[in-house]
Amino acid sequence: MSDAAALLAVAVDAARTAGELLAERVRDGAEQDVAAKSTPTDLVSEADLAAERAIRELLAQRRPDDGFLGEEGGPEEHGVSGLSWVVDPLDGTVNFLFGIPQWSVSVAVRDGSGTIAGAVYDPNRDELFTATREGGASLAGPAGEVELAGAARARRASGQGEAPAPSVPEPPAPAPSRPAGPPPSTPAPCWPRSARPGCSSSSWSTATCTCWCAATAGSAAW
Repeated sequence: MSDAAALLAVAVDAARTAGELLAERVRDGAEQDVAAKSTPTDLVSEADLAAERAIRELLAQRRPDDGFLGEEGGPEEHGVSGLSWVVDPLDGTVNFLFGIPQWSVSVAVRDGSGTIAGAVYDPNRDELFTATREGGASLAGPAGEVELAGAARARRASGQGEAPAPSVPEPPAPAPSRPAGPPPSTPAPCWPRSARPGCSSSSWSTATCTCWCAATAGSAAW
């Protein structure tokens, strides 16, 4: 068993232990001891504290040299192994207190480079989410176990790399502009001078089909 797999097994056992304790407290009835932490809606109950104590006891037996950081237990405790456990013993305290079955237990272990392994257990549905740094993520529940993988991870695993960005069609080129008048294929003679706004009879050249237009200060061929 690899180090990550061994640490994941500890995380799973800790999450399940706390989850089963919390599920038992739900069956026993509503929590009576509730306090507020940072805000009136940031609650902590005796159930939170009991679940964290259960996790700490398990880790003290199986990983005594590791550090510990719990949501309810004050500042982080540093161990000597270079590893530290990060725990939310009851993620969803308000739901738990109001009887809403949307809460779970989260347990992870990390080193100086980040998280190595973690487990999230939902005792209401008996669903266990697990993941390791080098491996994939999975969900185990009553229907069996399935691997969880995003599209990017799946592409990397298959050697296809990242999906190419969708191509954006080029906008259509604007139609070439030409001066008002007959198309280039129209043979001589030129249009009547009266069809050339801004051109006087004195400036119109029938021989070259050009007109000096005062409005544009230039010569336009027709």
